[in-house]
Amino acid sequence: MKLLITEKQLNSLSRTLLEQQSDKEKIKQLKLDAKNNRDVELSSEVTSHPYYKMFMKKLSDAGKLRFKNASFSYLKKGLTLDDTERIALLDRFAELLNVGGKPKKKYRQAKYVSISGKNMKPEIIEDPTEEEIPTPCPTIEFTIDAIAEGPYKPFENNSYKLGKGLKDDISVLIGDIKGVQNDFNDKIKIKVVKFDVKTSANRILNGGSYRGKSFLKLSEDRAKNVVNYITNALQNIGVEVMSPTVDFKAVNGDGSSGPNPPAPSSLVKDEGESQTVVTDQDRNLFGAPLSSMADYDQFKYCKVELIVSGKVEEENTDDGSVGGSEESKETPQKWKVYLGRRKKIQIRWPDWKIRFRKRYKNPKRKKIKSKHKTACWYG
Repeated sequence: MKLLITEKQLNSLSRTLLEQQSDKEKIKQLKLDAKNNRDVELSSEVTSHPYYKMFMKKLSDAGKLRFKNASFSYLKKGLTLDDTERIALLDRFAELLNVGGKPKKKYRQAKYVSISGKNMKPEIIEDPTEEEIPTPCPTIEFTIDAIAEGPYKPFENNSYKLGKGLKDDISVLIGDIKGVQNDFNDKIKIKVVKFDVKTSANRILNGGSYRGKSFLKLSEDRAKNVVNYITNALQNIGVEVMSPTVDFKAVNGDGSSGPNPPAPSSLVKDEGESQTVVTDQDRNLFGAPLSSMADYDQFKYCKVELIVSGKVEEENTDDGSVGGSEESKETPQKWKVYLGRRKKIQIRWPDWKIRFRKRYKNPKRKKIKSKHKTACWYG
Protein backbone atom coordinates (compact mmCIF):
# COMPACT_ATOMS: atom_id res chain seq x y z
CA MET A 1 0.00 0.00 0.00
CA LYS A 2 1.41 3.35 -1.01
CA LEU A 3 0.57 6.66 0.60
CA LEU A 4 0.71 9.62 -1.73
CA ILE A 5 1.07 13.10 -0.30
CA THR A 6 1.56 16.43 -1.96
CA GLU A 7 4.72 18.50 -1.60
CA LYS A 8 2.80 21.03 0.49
CA GLN A 9 1.70 18.31 2.92
CA LEU A 10 5.25 16.98 3.09
CA ASN A 11 6.60 20.43 3.99
CA SER A 12 3.92 20.86 6.65
CA LEU A 13 4.76 17.45 8.16
CA SER A 14 8.46 18.27 8.17
CA ARG A 15 7.84 21.57 9.98
CA THR A 16 5.71 19.81 12.59
CA LEU A 17 8.43 17.24 13.28
CA LEU A 18 11.09 19.92 13.52
CA GLU A 19 8.96 21.94 15.96
CA GLN A 20 8.42 18.87 18.16
CA GLN A 21 12.15 18.15 18.14
CA SER A 22 12.87 21.78 18.91
CA ASP A 23 10.46 21.73 21.89
CA LYS A 24 12.16 18.63 23.31
CA GLU A 25 15.57 20.24 23.00
CA LYS A 26 14.26 23.43 24.60
CA ILE A 27 12.83 21.54 27.60
CA LYS A 28 16.08 19.62 27.96
CA GLN A 29 18.04 22.86 27.93
CA LEU A 30 15.71 24.45 30.50
CA LYS A 31 16.20 21.53 32.87
CA LEU A 32 19.95 21.81 32.46
CA ASP A 33 19.82 25.58 33.10
CA ALA A 34 17.71 25.05 36.22
CA LYS A 35 20.21 22.52 37.53
CA ASN A 36 23.24 24.72 36.82
CA ASN A 37 21.64 27.82 38.34
CA ARG A 38 21.39 26.14 41.74
CA ASP A 39 25.13 26.53 42.29
CA VAL A 40 25.41 30.01 40.80
CA GLU A 41 26.62 32.63 43.27
CA LEU A 42 24.59 35.81 43.44
CA SER A 43 26.25 39.16 42.81
CA SER A 44 27.68 41.25 45.64
CA GLU A 45 24.99 43.88 45.06
CA VAL A 46 22.39 41.34 46.19
CA THR A 47 24.34 39.61 48.95
CA SER A 48 25.39 42.93 50.51
CA HIS A 49 21.78 43.97 51.04
CA PRO A 50 21.17 44.49 54.79
CA TYR A 51 18.16 42.13 54.77
CA TYR A 52 19.66 39.44 52.53
CA LYS A 53 20.71 37.01 55.29
CA MET A 54 17.40 37.35 57.14
CA PHE A 55 15.54 36.85 53.90
CA MET A 56 17.45 33.75 52.81
CA LYS A 57 17.28 32.18 56.28
CA LYS A 58 13.49 31.90 56.17
CA LEU A 59 13.00 31.68 52.42
CA SER A 60 11.23 28.47 51.48
CA ASP A 61 12.99 25.83 49.38
CA ALA A 62 10.80 26.60 46.39
CA GLY A 63 11.46 30.31 46.92
CA LYS A 64 15.23 29.74 46.90
CA LEU A 65 14.98 27.99 43.55
CA ARG A 66 12.91 30.84 42.13
CA PHE A 67 15.28 33.44 43.59
CA LYS A 68 18.23 31.80 41.78
CA ASN A 69 16.32 31.11 38.55
CA ALA A 70 16.67 27.39 39.28
CA SER A 71 12.97 26.52 39.18
CA PHE A 72 12.20 24.52 36.04
CA SER A 73 8.48 25.35 36.17
CA TYR A 74 9.25 29.07 36.35
CA LEU A 75 11.88 28.91 33.61
CA LYS A 76 9.38 27.12 31.40
CA LYS A 77 6.99 30.06 31.84
CA GLY A 78 9.79 32.53 31.15
CA LEU A 79 9.78 33.86 34.71
CA THR A 80 13.29 34.91 35.70
CA LEU A 81 14.83 37.43 38.08
CA ASP A 82 17.73 39.78 37.50
CA ASP A 83 19.71 41.61 40.19
CA THR A 84 17.49 44.68 40.04
CA GLU A 85 14.37 42.60 40.64
CA ARG A 86 16.06 40.62 43.43
CA ILE A 87 16.99 43.83 45.23
CA ALA A 88 13.41 45.06 44.77
CA LEU A 89 12.14 41.88 46.48
CA LEU A 90 14.57 42.39 49.36
CA ASP A 91 13.37 45.98 49.73
CA ARG A 92 9.77 44.78 49.77
CA PHE A 93 10.66 42.20 52.43
CA ALA A 94 12.16 45.00 54.53
CA GLU A 95 8.98 47.06 54.11
CA LEU A 96 6.82 44.18 55.30
CA LEU A 97 8.90 43.81 58.44
CA ASN A 98 8.92 47.51 59.22
CA VAL A 99 5.21 48.21 58.72
CA GLY A 100 3.86 49.33 62.08
CA GLY A 101 7.22 48.92 63.80
CA LYS A 102 8.64 45.95 65.73
CA PRO A 103 10.44 44.28 62.78
CA LYS A 104 12.24 41.76 65.01
CA LYS A 105 8.98 40.53 66.46
CA LYS A 106 7.44 40.16 63.03
CA TYR A 107 10.49 38.25 61.85
CA ARG A 108 10.22 35.83 64.76
CA GLN A 109 6.54 35.31 64.12
CA ALA A 110 7.13 34.57 60.43
CA LYS A 111 7.18 30.83 59.86
CA TYR A 112 8.65 31.18 56.38
CA VAL A 113 9.15 33.64 53.51
CA SER A 114 8.03 32.88 49.99
CA ILE A 115 8.13 34.60 46.63
CA SER A 116 5.98 34.14 43.57
CA GLY A 117 5.85 35.54 40.08
CA LYS A 118 3.41 35.55 37.23
CA ASN A 119 3.16 36.80 33.70
CA MET A 120 0.86 39.75 33.41
CA LYS A 121 -1.49 40.39 30.54
CA PRO A 122 0.57 41.30 27.48
CA GLU A 123 0.65 44.98 26.64
CA ILE A 124 0.13 45.85 23.00
CA ILE A 125 2.69 48.38 21.81
CA GLU A 126 3.11 49.95 18.43
CA ASP A 127 6.09 48.98 16.34
CA PRO A 128 7.59 51.13 13.65
CA THR A 129 7.10 49.98 10.08
CA GLU A 130 9.85 48.12 8.33
CA GLU A 131 11.15 51.29 6.70
CA GLU A 132 11.44 53.00 10.11
CA ILE A 133 13.36 50.25 11.88
CA PRO A 134 16.81 51.72 12.53
CA THR A 135 19.72 49.62 11.31
CA PRO A 136 22.85 49.53 13.48
CA CYS A 137 25.30 51.88 11.86
CA PRO A 138 28.55 53.64 12.70
CA THR A 139 28.81 57.07 14.29
CA ILE A 140 32.22 58.64 13.77
CA GLU A 141 33.63 61.81 15.31
CA PHE A 142 36.33 63.82 13.59
CA THR A 143 38.26 66.67 15.15
CA ILE A 144 40.67 68.99 13.35
CA ASP A 145 42.84 71.31 15.42
CA ALA A 146 44.66 73.25 12.75
CA ILE A 147 46.97 75.59 14.68
CA ALA A 148 49.79 77.43 12.96
CA GLU A 149 53.12 76.03 14.10
CA GLY A 150 56.43 76.06 12.22
CA PRO A 151 55.86 75.13 8.57
CA TYR A 152 52.24 74.12 9.26
CA LYS A 153 49.86 76.91 8.28
CA PRO A 154 46.06 76.52 8.41
CA PHE A 155 45.71 79.67 6.27
CA GLU A 156 47.94 81.68 4.00
CA ASN A 157 49.24 84.86 5.60
CA ASN A 158 46.79 87.79 5.41
CA SER A 159 44.35 85.67 3.42
CA TYR A 160 41.23 83.55 3.80
CA LYS A 161 42.65 80.82 1.57
CA LEU A 162 43.32 77.45 3.20
CA GLY A 163 46.91 76.44 3.73
CA LYS A 164 48.31 73.09 2.62
CA GLY A 165 48.27 71.69 6.17
CA LEU A 166 44.53 72.28 6.65
CA LYS A 167 43.73 70.91 3.19
CA ASP A 168 45.66 67.74 4.02
CA ASP A 169 43.72 67.32 7.29
CA ILE A 170 40.40 67.65 5.46
CA SER A 171 41.57 65.13 2.83
CA VAL A 172 42.28 62.61 5.60
CA LEU A 173 38.78 63.19 7.01
CA ILE A 174 37.20 62.60 3.60
CA GLY A 175 39.33 59.47 3.12
CA ASP A 176 38.15 58.01 6.43
CA ILE A 177 34.50 58.51 5.46
CA LYS A 178 35.16 56.88 2.08
CA GLY A 179 36.63 53.92 3.97
CA VAL A 180 33.38 53.50 5.89
CA GLN A 181 31.42 53.60 2.63
CA ASN A 182 33.67 50.92 1.16
CA ASP A 183 33.23 48.71 4.23
CA PHE A 184 29.48 48.70 3.59
CA ASN A 185 29.87 48.32 -0.19
CA ASP A 186 28.48 51.83 -0.70
CA LYS A 187 25.13 50.69 0.76
CA ILE A 188 25.29 53.16 3.61
CA LYS A 189 23.75 56.61 3.73
CA ILE A 190 25.92 58.99 5.74
CA LYS A 191 24.88 62.36 7.05
CA VAL A 192 26.49 65.00 9.24
CA VAL A 193 24.87 65.33 12.68
CA LYS A 194 27.27 67.90 14.14
CA PHE A 195 29.36 70.50 12.31
CA ASP A 196 31.21 73.14 14.36
CA VAL A 197 33.85 75.52 12.98
CA LYS A 198 35.95 77.99 14.99
CA THR A 199 38.51 80.38 13.49
CA SER A 200 40.82 83.07 14.83
CA ALA A 201 43.50 85.55 13.75
CA ASN A 202 46.39 86.84 15.84
CA ARG A 203 46.70 90.55 16.72
CA ILE A 204 49.50 91.39 14.33
CA LEU A 205 48.59 94.19 11.92
CA ASN A 206 46.79 92.84 8.82
CA GLY A 207 48.55 93.29 5.52
CA GLY A 208 48.30 92.27 1.89
CA SER A 209 44.75 92.09 0.56
CA TYR A 210 43.41 92.56 4.11
CA ARG A 211 45.33 95.77 4.89
CA GLY A 212 42.89 98.14 6.54
CA LYS A 213 40.40 95.33 7.22
CA SER A 214 39.51 94.19 10.74
CA PHE A 215 40.48 90.94 12.44
CA LEU A 216 36.77 90.06 12.61
CA LYS A 217 36.44 90.36 8.82
CA LEU A 218 39.49 88.17 8.25
CA SER A 219 38.37 85.52 10.73
CA GLU A 220 34.80 85.49 9.32
CA ASP A 221 36.01 85.04 5.73
CA ARG A 222 38.29 82.21 6.81
CA ALA A 223 35.42 80.45 8.60
CA LYS A 224 33.13 80.76 5.56
CA ASN A 225 35.82 79.38 3.26
CA VAL A 226 36.43 76.39 5.55
CA VAL A 227 32.70 75.61 5.68
CA ASN A 228 32.37 75.80 1.88
CA TYR A 229 35.48 73.68 1.31
CA ILE A 230 34.39 70.89 3.70
CA THR A 231 30.74 71.00 2.54
CA ASN A 232 31.69 70.60 -1.12
CA ALA A 233 34.11 67.78 -0.34
CA LEU A 234 31.46 65.87 1.66
CA GLN A 235 28.70 66.40 -0.89
CA ASN A 236 30.98 65.11 -3.67
CA ILE A 237 31.08 61.70 -1.95
CA GLY A 238 27.33 61.61 -1.25
CA VAL A 239 27.27 62.81 2.37
CA GLU A 240 24.29 64.83 3.57
CA VAL A 241 25.57 68.02 5.21
CA MET A 242 23.73 70.08 7.82
CA SER A 243 24.06 73.81 8.48
CA PRO A 244 27.18 74.36 10.60
CA THR A 245 27.67 76.28 13.83
CA VAL A 246 30.32 78.92 13.18
CA ASP A 247 32.28 80.96 15.73
CA PHE A 248 34.70 83.48 14.20
CA LYS A 249 34.82 85.95 17.12
CA ALA A 250 37.63 83.97 18.78
CA VAL A 251 38.85 84.55 22.33
CA ASN A 252 39.03 88.35 22.34
CA GLY A 253 35.58 88.69 20.76
CA ASP A 254 36.84 90.72 17.78
CA GLY A 255 38.05 87.83 15.63
CA SER A 256 41.45 87.69 17.31
CA SER A 257 43.11 85.71 20.08
CA GLY A 258 46.15 86.34 22.21
CA PRO A 259 47.84 89.57 23.35
CA ASN A 260 48.99 92.57 21.37
CA PRO A 261 52.40 92.24 19.68
CA PRO A 262 55.48 93.58 21.51
CA ALA A 263 57.00 97.00 20.83
CA PRO A 264 57.77 98.48 18.39
CA SER A 265 55.02 96.64 16.45
CA SER A 266 51.96 98.73 15.66
CA LEU A 267 48.77 98.56 17.70
CA VAL A 268 45.44 98.56 15.89
CA LYS A 269 41.82 99.42 16.54
CA ASP A 270 38.94 97.76 14.74
CA GLU A 271 35.69 99.52 13.87
CA GLY A 272 33.28 97.27 11.98
CA GLU A 273 35.21 95.83 9.04
CA SER A 274 37.88 98.57 9.12
CA GLN A 275 41.20 98.62 10.95
CA THR A 276 43.33 101.63 11.85
CA VAL A 277 46.69 102.03 13.58
CA VAL A 278 46.57 103.72 17.00
CA THR A 279 49.20 104.91 19.45
CA ASP A 280 47.16 105.46 22.61
CA GLN A 281 46.06 101.87 23.19
CA ASP A 282 47.28 99.92 26.22
CA ARG A 283 49.65 97.26 24.88
CA ASN A 284 48.69 95.00 27.80
CA LEU A 285 44.97 95.29 27.06
CA PHE A 286 44.74 91.59 26.07
CA GLY A 287 47.53 90.34 28.29
CA ALA A 288 51.28 90.71 28.42
CA PRO A 289 52.90 90.70 24.96
CA LEU A 290 55.01 87.68 24.00
CA SER A 291 58.73 88.00 23.41
CA SER A 292 58.86 86.47 19.92
CA MET A 293 56.68 87.17 16.90
CA ALA A 294 56.80 83.47 16.04
CA ASP A 295 54.90 82.74 19.26
CA TYR A 296 51.85 84.50 17.78
CA ASP A 297 51.29 81.74 15.21
CA GLN A 298 49.42 79.69 17.82
CA PHE A 299 46.60 82.26 17.82
CA LYS A 300 45.98 81.78 14.11
CA TYR A 301 43.92 78.62 14.02
CA CYS A 302 40.96 76.71 12.64
CA LYS A 303 39.15 74.11 14.77
CA VAL A 304 36.62 71.74 13.25
CA GLU A 305 34.42 69.21 15.05
CA LEU A 306 32.50 66.95 12.71
CA ILE A 307 30.30 63.98 13.66
CA VAL A 308 28.79 61.78 10.96
CA SER A 309 26.27 58.98 11.32
CA GLY A 310 25.29 56.36 8.79
CA LYS A 311 22.30 54.18 8.06
CA VAL A 312 22.66 50.97 6.12
CA GLU A 313 20.35 50.85 3.14
CA GLU A 314 19.06 47.29 2.95
CA GLU A 315 18.02 45.79 -0.33
CA ASN A 316 14.29 45.55 -0.95
CA THR A 317 13.77 41.81 -1.41
CA ASP A 318 10.07 41.32 -2.11
CA ASP A 319 9.40 37.61 -1.59
CA GLY A 320 5.68 37.99 -1.00
CA SER A 321 6.02 38.12 2.79
CA VAL A 322 4.52 40.89 4.84
CA GLY A 323 7.20 42.78 6.75
CA GLY A 324 6.92 45.03 9.75
CA SER A 325 3.99 44.24 12.00
CA GLU A 326 2.03 47.20 13.26
CA GLU A 327 1.68 45.78 16.76
CA SER A 328 3.66 43.49 19.01
CA LYS A 329 3.22 42.18 22.52
CA GLU A 330 5.41 42.49 25.56
CA THR A 331 4.75 40.25 28.53
CA PRO A 332 5.57 42.04 31.79
CA GLN A 333 6.16 40.08 34.98
CA LYS A 334 4.93 40.73 38.51
CA TRP A 335 6.72 39.34 41.56
CA LYS A 336 5.52 39.24 45.18
CA VAL A 337 7.07 38.40 48.53
CA TYR A 338 4.99 37.47 51.52
CA LEU A 339 5.43 36.19 55.06
CA GLY A 340 3.94 32.91 56.25
CA ARG A 341 2.71 33.62 59.79
CA ARG A 342 2.60 31.13 62.64
CA LYS A 343 -0.99 30.39 63.58
CA LYS A 344 -2.04 30.86 67.16
CA ILE A 345 -2.92 27.65 68.99
CA GLN A 346 -6.64 27.44 69.55
CA ILE A 347 -8.35 24.75 71.66
CA ARG A 348 -11.96 24.01 70.96
CA TRP A 349 -13.77 21.75 73.30
CA PRO A 350 -16.62 19.65 71.97
CA ASP A 351 -20.16 20.66 72.69
CA TRP A 352 -21.39 18.44 75.47
CA LYS A 353 -25.01 17.75 76.28
CA ILE A 354 -25.52 16.07 79.66
CA ARG A 355 -28.77 14.31 80.56
CA PHE A 356 -29.66 13.01 83.98
CA ARG A 357 -32.80 11.94 85.83
CA LYS A 358 -34.20 13.86 88.69
CA ARG A 359 -34.66 11.65 91.76
CA TYR A 360 -37.17 12.41 94.43
CA LYS A 361 -37.36 10.97 97.96
CA ASN A 362 -41.12 11.07 97.96
CA PRO A 363 -42.12 7.52 96.97
CA LYS A 364 -45.40 8.78 95.59
CA ARG A 365 -43.56 10.52 92.83
CA LYS A 366 -41.48 7.58 91.63
CA LYS A 367 -43.46 7.28 88.44
CA ILE A 368 -43.02 10.91 87.50
CA LYS A 369 -40.24 11.10 84.95
CA SER A 370 -38.51 14.34 84.08
CA LYS A 371 -35.55 15.10 81.86
CA HIS A 372 -33.31 18.16 82.14
CA LYS A 373 -30.77 19.13 79.55
CA THR A 374 -27.67 21.12 80.35
CA ALA A 375 -25.28 22.39 77.64
CA CYS A 376 -21.66 23.10 78.58
CA TRP A 377 -19.66 25.33 76.23
CA TYR A 378 -15.93 25.66 76.34
CA GLY A 379 -13.51 27.37 74.10
